[in-house]
Amino acid sequence: MWMGRQRFHQPSTGSFAGIASANHGGESRMPGTTGITGVTGMWDMLCESNRSNISQRLRVSRSSSVSITVAAVACALLLFLSSPVDADAGRPGDSNTELDLVTRAEHGDAAAQYRLGRMYHRGEGMPRDNTLALKWLTRSADAQSADAKAYLATIYAAGDGVERDYARAIGLFRDAAQQGQSTASYNLALMHYRGTGVLKSFPTSFAWMRTAAEQGELDAVYAVGLMYVWGTGVTKDEAAGAAWLERAAAKAHSRAQFDLGVLYSSGIGVESDAERALQLFHTAADQGLSEAQEQLGYLYESGGSVERNFGEAAHWYRKAADQGRAEAQYRLATLYLRGKAGPPDYTEILKWLLRAAEQGQPDAIHNVGAMYRSGVGIAKDSAKAVEWFKQAAEAGLADSALILGLMHYYGEGVEQSYARALTWLRDAAGKGSAPALTRIGLMYVNGQGVLRDSVTAFAWLSLALEAGDIAAEEYHRSVDLRMTSDQRRQAVTVTDELRAQILPKAVASRN
Repeated sequence: MWMGRQRFHQPSTGSFAGIASANHGGESRMPGTTGITGVTGMWDMLCESNRSNISQRLRVSRSSSVSITVAAVACALLLFLSSPVDADAGRPGDSNTELDLVTRAEHGDAAAQYRLGRMYHRGEGMPRDNTLALKWLTRSADAQSADAKAYLATIYAAGDGVERDYARAIGLFRDAAQQGQSTASYNLALMHYRGTGVLKSFPTSFAWMRTAAEQGELDAVYAVGLMYVWGTGVTKDEAAGAAWLERAAAKAHSRAQFDLGVLYSSGIGVESDAERALQLFHTAADQGLSEAQEQLGYLYESGGSVERNFGEAAHWYRKAADQGRAEAQYRLATLYLRGKAGPPDYTEILKWLLRAAEQGQPDAIHNVGAMYRSGVGIAKDSAKAVEWFKQAAEAGLADSALILGLMHYYGEGVEQSYARALTWLRDAAGKGSAPALTRIGLMYVNGQGVLRDSVTAFAWLSLALEAGDIAAEEYHRSVDLRMTSDQRRQAVTVTDELRAQILPKAVASRN
């Protein structure tokens, strides 16, 4: 039997998060780069500081236009690539050859020194050479090149070929920022937010971020918007935040477009406007933003703010899935499963489930197990099904723990064991599974893996009824008929004790 799960959609929210790189340990962005350097920027920390808000999720019904989390408007760690800022560009008669640059650099041309240092640092047109890079960048910075100061500061912040020196980096960033270098202001905001080399200060971070925004740093315009929305380093002002996001969105900042769409869909800082939200999601999605593509897939799948269109849903889910969005991969598989993307294609279903499962998407992991258990679309293999269900259960899925309990109960794919069955059933019950409560009650009725105990059986079956499992009603009545008055009084106490143990776990699991 197919055990497909249709989980409420909560797209992995994507929004801003500083700069990251697998190569360096600093936390700043190079000026004038089409690449990146440094490590995690401020915005993953910003998400952490708002974790309590994030936990209070705005659940939107399936008929609504969008499913989001309030605090975030976003929190995934993202890599922003700055537009090239070439201090040497556009000058009439300039030659781009290395020989000409060296000549000009040696004659004291600060722009040529900066450009040459940058080329040596990146290994562009010549072998990478940190010594020569530092030589020319330092000369350019000494000649008051703001771009060179900002670039050199990033090298010292990252410890890239030099001993890491945050104090020197901050000094260079400040000098460059005061000369109007927007990337330097942006990186100072990051460092003050995180408290790297300076005292952590959200207000100071905001001040530098706003300076960077006013200097034309587009990511900073976007960041200022979210800081206003969250009230981070500044008095919370959702309307002001929306206005800043509008500015960034108007300049084709796809994440600003997406987050502004979330605000319009939720009426945060602006009047709720599903049509405007949809337009913004489309604009961001057309620029390739996977979060927006996934969100469009959900909107077209669920209907509500737009006419339901499974073809469009599959189209957008596939675009997001191709970019590695696990939720989109899972939901695309469910569309194939339900025949909404054409006749059920189990090759496609398994392909997308496996891709999502590899990223730890619990429902996908569960459904891979279900395919192995049922033999639908793949050779039946109960032992492999157990392995997949175990992964999903350990990821928090009650259904998977329930099935594991039943498979151990019946010896399906594993050696039969009431003890192990009871362990998994208790786990499922703690995650909110009503059928697991019923099954545990019956095991106490029959003395399977436990001593026969009518009082405890009654207590478990009572909880199952409270949880809405009507299958427990007949068993509950049968046990009740055999109990004495003293046993019923004992059962009330045991039920209260079990409820106190299980209910907090179930609530925590749902959250």
